Amino acid sequence: MYVVWEKLKRLQKVMRILNRPVNSLNQDILKTREELNNAQQDLNVNLMDKDRILKVQRITARLIDLSDLEEKVLRQKTKIEWLRLGDGNKSYFHASLKTKQRAKGIHILHKDDGTEITSQAAIEQTVVEFYENLMGTAATNITHVDITAMRADPQLTFEQREGLILPVSEKEIDIALKGI
Repeated sequence: MYVVWEKLKRLQKVMRILNRPVNSLNQDILKTREELNNAQQDLNVNLMDKDRILKVQRITARLIDLSDLEEKVLRQKTKIEWLRLGDGNKSYFHASLKTKQRAKGIHILHKDDGTEITSQAAIEQTVVEFYENLMGTAATNITHVDITAMRADPQLTFEQREGLILPVSEKEIDIALKGI
């Protein structure tokens, strides 16, 4: 028994070392997000600096890796909880599925005029109508492009055509981003 006890004591040190990345995971994620925020602000000073771009890419990749690790840890914790609470994982599994389905669904929809829609078919129809009005519908009566009608309207000058193929400047990018 003494030999087993000594082996467990030695194993405890090794396990602490192996568990260290998981224990400080939340602090690492917060620190990496802070680094990424600072690097992105630094990049805004000079958008074409290759070193700053690479730094943002490197920190982003590290943050993605840390997030993946966090997700794996949470999945393991969920499995342990599942095994502890579930009776053969059947009732707990189905209860968790029902909860997820309820959370994902749209059960009531408030229209702009203040009316409430609760039936699934009416909700679907309202959503489809909203996006049809937003996007428009496809024109089904156009069979070909009418060249004579195209030529009758004003056309681009040579200078305007040249302007369309000029390289994009930083100022234009900045204006476009601020206009979003």
